[in-house]
Amino acid sequence: MHGGQQTSTVKVTLQPRIQKDRWSMYWKESMATKTDSFEAITVEADVNTTVGKLQQELAEKLKWQPVDSLVRLEGFKGPWEFAVFKGRSVNPAVSLKANGIITDATITVVRQVLMPEAWKSITDVQSTAEDSSSEDEEDTF
Repeated sequence: MHGGQQTSTVKVTLQPRIQKDRWSMYWKESMATKTDSFEAITVEADVNTTVGKLQQELAEKLKWQPVDSLVRLEGFKGPWEFAVFKGRSVNPAVSLKANGIITDATITVVRQVLMPEAWKSITDVQSTAEDSSSEDEEDTF
């Protein structure tokens, strides 16, 4: 099928989300999550376009910080972004078609943001220093 291949476009509605994880520097894991939703954006895309390219275009449009400039906190091993179509994760490295998206579709795109949380805040440390009995109790752990 040389020269006669026909490309197909689909209407893709991207639902952007920012997932804010309160990241414990002590436990090295998420202690709480809050997800912010943004207005959906609909684009026309060739079925041979990768999901990753759509994610990148969405991030640029929304002026999100580039993924390679995000700070990876100790213990965080997951991807900074992921996309979900019909309740399942899609592979950003392959085309819409390879992900089973051949008709108009809605894809939820999630960007994770880590919000570091120290085990103790500076005010906790100052108040503990003033109260020696608290220090004695903590030393037993």
